[in-house]
Amino acid sequence: MATNTEPGTLAGLLKSHNLPENIYGVLSEAPYRITTIGLFANYFETKGEVGTVFVEAHKDLFKDRGDFVAGLKQAWREAEAITARGLKRTIDDCNTEALDEPLKHDEQTKLEKVFKAEYKMLVPPLWMGFPAMLGRFHREFLRRTHTTFHVNKVRNLEGVVSQGVGVKHQRMGNIQMSFGEDTKQAEAPVGNVFSYVLGLKAVLYTMAMAGTFKVTRDSKEVLFAPLECLLEHLAACEGYILRHSTGREPIPEFLILRQLTVIDEGVRGEWARIIRSNSPDGVTLGEAVKDTAHFAAALFLMAPVDKNQKRQTNNDTPFSPGRGTKGAPQGKGQGKNHIFSNSPQAPGNRRESLAEKYEVKFKTCRYTSDGKHLCKPFNDPRGCKNPSCPEEHRCDYLTPGGKACGGNHPRADHRGPKVPL
Repeated sequence: MATNTEPGTLAGLLKSHNLPENIYGVLSEAPYRITTIGLFANYFETKGEVGTVFVEAHKDLFKDRGDFVAGLKQAWREAEAITARGLKRTIDDCNTEALDEPLKHDEQTKLEKVFKAEYKMLVPPLWMGFPAMLGRFHREFLRRTHTTFHVNKVRNLEGVVSQGVGVKHQRMGNIQMSFGEDTKQAEAPVGNVFSYVLGLKAVLYTMAMAGTFKVTRDSKEVLFAPLECLLEHLAACEGYILRHSTGREPIPEFLILRQLTVIDEGVRGEWARIIRSNSPDGVTLGEAVKDTAHFAAALFLMAPVDKNQKRQTNNDTPFSPGRGTKGAPQGKGQGKNHIFSNSPQAPGNRRESLAEKYEVKFKTCRYTSDGKHLCKPFNDPRGCKNPSCPEEHRCDYLTPGGKACGGNHPRADHRGPKVPL
């Protein structure tokens, strides 16, 4: 019978650390009979015991394989962390399954009725997240344990076809939003500002619906998550995009998206921090938004930075592009706002790429599409010095499809598309 090596199983955890199947085979047999992550974490008290109790007793499995010993100890650390996190959620009456489960029909219907009575409208399906997301937000609000939801879990249909569907998902127009514990989902990039705004709209409307219950404040009943303040945040994000994507010198979309993600998550992260720090009774989401208004306004004033242009401003070279310095060539191919230069920094009048102009860094992956660990030293300028390296010597750049390139070349030789940070 084949061993189940799916993520979330002990065999899958061991496999992710490049450990052979026979190690799981020994663990699952007498006297250990360890077949789950929980049993693995609880059998050994420390990572030291993994070495003294198991490795020493099975030296034939680990002979001259220090990487196997290190991998097994790291797997135990992760098993311990997974078990501890699950225990905490159980104590909080909020285990993994319950936290991400949809609300019961009666609970969701009650929220929808209150929302309709308050705002005289029903939320269109395209503007709402999936049921599991609503359930999670509602439970977090009730317990004052709200966390920031990352919009980078929005995936277009091309990504779904290439990666497969997520643990929980719902189609919203031409995009797919996924939510759950699958680590591959977190690696899926948001490709443009339109997808980001559409995903953020679903997050905010779902938060408003989840927070459609009343709490008492100064002898008055108020909604926990007023829709108005959430829509103001959405409008601020949309205004930020319009402000920097129009005009004489529009900023590249990927740069706007990168900065918008930082600002949006920074603001919503502060909401979550305030709610958690004032538990159990705590403040409402509406109060948290009000308390962070000046903080949010300051962040939205932060324009995407052209780092290359900043250096040129401090450069005394008279032929820096766009400075209009007296004596600088103003003929064809020269002058203000042109991206050619006669300076020594751009030999041969070479056109700068956007990546060079804005010093863009790109996302990388830890694993290949089939789950094998990629060698980071191989992809770095230093190169891999281990002649018997067990890791994959393949390109680790993240591609727009949501997977590692996986080509037989280091990162420096990558010529295909890649995703900016």
